[in-house]
Amino acid sequence: MFAALTSRLGLRAGRVALAALAVVCGSVLAPHSTWAHDAPGEYFFDTDPGIGLATPVPLSGSSPTLNDLSSLSLPLPNTPHAAPILGLRFRNPAGQWGPTVHRRLYLLVPASPPVVEAAWGDTFQSPTAGIPAAESSLIFSRPFSTFGDPRPDRLSLRVGSGDFPGPFVFRQVHPFSALTPTRLYYAIDSPPSPAAAPFLALAEAHRLASTSLAIPLGELSPGFHTLHLLLEDTSGNFSTSQRFLQITPSATLPLTGLAYTFRSSSGANSPLTVVPLLPASTPQNLVLPLAPTFAVGAYSLVLQLADASAERGFSTVSALSLGSSFDLWAVTALAGRAPNASGPLDDPDGDRLVNLLEFAFGLDPLAPELSAPYLVEAMPDGTQFLFRYRQRSGGTGALGVDYTAAGLRYRIEASNDLQTWSPSAALVGSPVAIYSFPNGDGTETVHALLNVSGSLTSEQRIFFRLNISLAP
Repeated sequence: MFAALTSRLGLRAGRVALAALAVVCGSVLAPHSTWAHDAPGEYFFDTDPGIGLATPVPLSGSSPTLNDLSSLSLPLPNTPHAAPILGLRFRNPAGQWGPTVHRRLYLLVPASPPVVEAAWGDTFQSPTAGIPAAESSLIFSRPFSTFGDPRPDRLSLRVGSGDFPGPFVFRQVHPFSALTPTRLYYAIDSPPSPAAAPFLALAEAHRLASTSLAIPLGELSPGFHTLHLLLEDTSGNFSTSQRFLQITPSATLPLTGLAYTFRSSSGANSPLTVVPLLPASTPQNLVLPLAPTFAVGAYSLVLQLADASAERGFSTVSALSLGSSFDLWAVTALAGRAPNASGPLDDPDGDRLVNLLEFAFGLDPLAPELSAPYLVEAMPDGTQFLFRYRQRSGGTGALGVDYTAAGLRYRIEASNDLQTWSPSAALVGSPVAIYSFPNGDGTETVHALLNVSGSLTSEQRIFFRLNISLAP
């Protein structure tokens, strides 16, 4: 007699494991007592006095973002120079300061219209002056190069008003037949001298791949600096460029912690937690505890390094899921169900398939099954039986023997007495054939052809079952 036991198709309760999580909180934010004001934002010119110590922004209410500001009126310093740098930052309702935004301002004496001056060549001599047209256009013709001018393609511009001439702007204008650059000279806070400044030798390979430029910034004091670049081509012509750098006080401070938060799929963040970093040169293993109140679902782990001034650098975001594959499935499949109906061994639809088996077979746990998702059929010759069942696809291991998918293990077992169960191969040998067909819904149907000829005496019986358990 051969039979499939529906009452034996299941997961023993002892195989269900539940885990609890713990949380550790900490912070390296500067204490509120060190702040000089309670304004939602602050600003400074040129020199950053530190977070919470700059001039309060004249705003009322909650802190806006820069994109929400339609206008902002800030008084200039008492003695502004021609091109001050404005620093601006806000903090959120929780008191955490955001990043500092820097903008360089060019201050001109008000007048209308402005006067634009342009000159070609190495020096700003005999400039051509003009007033922009109504559509703000102004055309300067490029003259013939002066004999012996080392920079015939250099255009110098400045916009002035009244007695204030305005700052110079230099641009190297290369003609269509421009020669290939050969060297890039660089220096900090002063123009580089080709005779003594460090340089980067350029070659055709630089057109195909980026090249790192090593600039010594470690010995510079905190504050604003200027990077001067001088590009030389094969004909000996030069073009200049400037880039403004800011080295903040925090950049010279050691890192003190790793700040992290968990962001849910809805965008809500968990409280910011900081794990201290040890002042050691050896690698440090960090543990980021989770709160036991976290719901099962998909999250993003946001990591930021913090220094002693509590300023945090750019964030790194990693996707992660909290909960087993069954837990994540149950969030949607059993949404709204009471806890006593959504556990792995509960059966809310009463079809004698517990939730874990509904998940294992890819079924709806709230719709009773009219037919079993497994079947044993006798073949016409009476010596072979077809064992057929559904399972989660994309797993590893041998089908029917030790197959694992979505945290579950599927095994075909056999017994002569319903007491001792063994892998089916131990009683009837390996399957004659075993293969699977995809169902297109994340599951597949397995067909296992078992040969019982010669494995039983006339008085023996054999029983088969599908054992589904949590994978270790």
